[in-house]
Amino acid sequence: MQSTKAHRKKLIPRLGVTSLLVLGTALIITLLVAVDTVLDVQRERQAFWDNLRERSTLLSETLNKVLRDPLYFVDVDQVGDITELVVSQPEIIYVNVYTPDGRLLKEEHSEGLEEHHDDGELVQEASQTLAMVYRSGQEVLHVAAPIKAGNEVIGVAQIGFDVKSLSNTTRGIIFQNVVEGLFLLGAGSILAYLVARHVVGPLKVLAQSAQEIGMGNLDVLVPEGGAKEISELATTLDKMRVKMRSHYRDLGQQVSKRTTELQVQIAQMALVDQVARIITSTLDIDQSYEEFADEVKKLVVFDRLTITIADQNLGLLTIKNVVGASGPGRQSGSVKPLEGTRAQHVIETGQTVINSDLAGNLSFANNEALVELGLRSGISVPLVSNDKVIGTLNLRSNQVGAYGAREQTILERLGKLIAPAIQNARLFEQAEAERLNSATNLAHLKAVLAGIGSGILLLNDEGNILWANQKFADFFGYEDVASLASGQVHRSALQEQICRNFANPNVVFDQPTSGSPGDNGNEPVDEIELLYPKRRILHRFNTQVFDDAGESLGSLWVYQDFTDQKLAENAVREANERLNTVVNNSPVILFALNQHGVFTLSEGKALEVLGREPGEVVGQSAFDIYRDVPEILDGVGTALCGEANRRTMVMRDRTFEAQYEPLIGDHGEITGVVGLAHDITALKQAEADLIDSKMRLTSVLDTVGDGIITIDTAGTMVMVNREILSIWGYSQEELIGANVKMLMPENYRQAHSAGMKSYLETGTLQVIGHRVELDGRRKDGTNFPFEILIRETRVRDQVYFIAAVRDITERRLIEEELVEAEQFAKRSASESDLLYAMASINADRSGFQEAFDDVLQKCVDNCLQLYWLALWTGVFEC
Repeated sequence: MQSTKAHRKKLIPRLGVTSLLVLGTALIITLLVAVDTVLDVQRERQAFWDNLRERSTLLSETLNKVLRDPLYFVDVDQVGDITELVVSQPEIIYVNVYTPDGRLLKEEHSEGLEEHHDDGELVQEASQTLAMVYRSGQEVLHVAAPIKAGNEVIGVAQIGFDVKSLSNTTRGIIFQNVVEGLFLLGAGSILAYLVARHVVGPLKVLAQSAQEIGMGNLDVLVPEGGAKEISELATTLDKMRVKMRSHYRDLGQQVSKRTTELQVQIAQMALVDQVARIITSTLDIDQSYEEFADEVKKLVVFDRLTITIADQNLGLLTIKNVVGASGPGRQSGSVKPLEGTRAQHVIETGQTVINSDLAGNLSFANNEALVELGLRSGISVPLVSNDKVIGTLNLRSNQVGAYGAREQTILERLGKLIAPAIQNARLFEQAEAERLNSATNLAHLKAVLAGIGSGILLLNDEGNILWANQKFADFFGYEDVASLASGQVHRSALQEQICRNFANPNVVFDQPTSGSPGDNGNEPVDEIELLYPKRRILHRFNTQVFDDAGESLGSLWVYQDFTDQKLAENAVREANERLNTVVNNSPVILFALNQHGVFTLSEGKALEVLGREPGEVVGQSAFDIYRDVPEILDGVGTALCGEANRRTMVMRDRTFEAQYEPLIGDHGEITGVVGLAHDITALKQAEADLIDSKMRLTSVLDTVGDGIITIDTAGTMVMVNREILSIWGYSQEELIGANVKMLMPENYRQAHSAGMKSYLETGTLQVIGHRVELDGRRKDGTNFPFEILIRETRVRDQVYFIAAVRDITERRLIEEELVEAEQFAKRSASESDLLYAMASINADRSGFQEAFDDVLQKCVDNCLQLYWLALWTGVFEC
């Protein structure tokens, strides 16, 4: 906005008083002439129109009187004479006479006017009364009046008036007023100029004189002249100049004197600052205090100089430093009550206290002791640090009235400079004492935390590691715990070392940002997962540790191992999820009732089968809803009596099995029943189908001529057919679930165990797919030879071995007989007969062996097919 104003000042030059007066006069005269011109024009126009209206009315009435005779109106020549007479009148340019139907009867106009002024609308309007219309483009006033004979309209007369004379008259008025205005404008401007020159001249002289005075020229003369008011203004300005010259002369003398005083004070303050630096340059004031006192004595004479520190909370005053006269209880380090002392007054008021005569003023408690030391006057200055009085600077002298305003100024300056240094020294002493106390507290804290089962890490406020226990090292795989106790290792260095063994080491020290409140109720707890050296789930939180004085020792980080609890929580959560999945997707109903048999829970997909929605029966009694199902009533009643039970019932052609469990309260009372019912309709049907399938399979397997036996990888027999029972002499109950080694002689059992162990380790078994002849032991203890072919199969990731067994006791006897026959042939026949006989025998033996092998292979294949069918239908699982 300021820049806009400056720009406007540049565009519009400043005008003087003369110019403003002349322009103002011209503007006023112009405005008055314009207003007068407008009023004259309006009056002339109004008079002209009024005259035309009167002539129109009069002429219309005259024509009506002349032409109202119908006989006379019919004579066109006579009408023409009348219209010529009317047109000859001034300012009338035409006269038209019309019949009532609007037909032009006679037209008469002035010379030079050939235009036909026919206005049908005006004629129509004038058929009843006088009508007038002005055409501005033609500068013609059209007037139409009816011609009546009695009440009958016999015609219309239309007359045109020329109004150009009005424009000429208006222009004449304007011209006359403009000429008069120019004359008045010139005369007024000349008069305004002369008046302005008479006033402005003296004002300019006064302005120049005032400018000289403002620039410091008080010897300039102020002329008196012009109007009375201007002359009075000049006289006043000259008087002001004389007074200002007198004041300037006195002010110069005062400034010179004050400058000299300030130079002296500056020199003294420089010495004071130099003395103060003795104190402010060190934190050990006791060491430099005597040097400080020697320098103070160069500025202010004293016989005793002390610095006292007040503790207002305890009401005590401590004498920190003393130089000069001293006595009992007045030495450095002495402590006395603050109450009633001069120091108390200085601290409470914040003002310096000067005692010119200590003996004559014993109002303070310590004045008498000072007088006994020979001191007669004193001054006490407040020591202010951070807007708080912390003590006093005290000087005492043997002379009465030794201290005044000069000494007060010097000592107050000195006190302001040294007070912060004294406070810093005091805080340094406290910090040293607190540091020693903190070290003691820290050692005690370490001893307590060393035996805690949680991981503990202690950091100071700068982030350096003060201490960590062994549990913390175990959590994070850090071995050199002892080196952390130096307090010089920053947490970032430890983090770099842990980084090699920890997937995300940043979480070791990151401030927790989420979680539940910790044990202290304030600090947040979060959860982290360690991957190395051992997978753990830790909860951590941190809190500030303070000493007895309330000062911070640092932050304490606690890491608790929640692995087992977390695993248990996960297991519970997974169990709940599985339960919800079962309840929501399986044909079951989960329900609960209170001690009165009223449902409090009813959920499960199987409710659809009963035509109910989840939660539909909540709040209703089971004894009312299922009063027609006695199994439910018995189950609920039995459970409410404290006995768990199971019931099977049929509802809507579906079979349900329900388990009822009583709920026991804290005091052993029955508080309700919880139960689970599942739809076993399909299971019942499957059981029936399974029994039928098992019976068919058993019949097939029992008709096979070879023995079929199935074992698992532990050697447990899970299926045998009737032929096995016949070969070994055992019953089915004795074999199912027993180890297959009971069918072997003792010398085979160790080899069997070794073979199964090798299979479990390598996944291969040499005898699989090969026919092997072994010996078996029957129930009666006798051994017999048998041939076995073993196949491996898997059912639901479980390995089973299926063996087809054939008793070869008779074949062994035949083979022995053949051997004896061969020996007999060798002894009793010739060589050719022997060869022939042996060839025949070998041929028969070879054919027998091939036939046996073929039959055995087919038997094993058939048994395998039957067994696969059995496993598929779930017979062996049952």
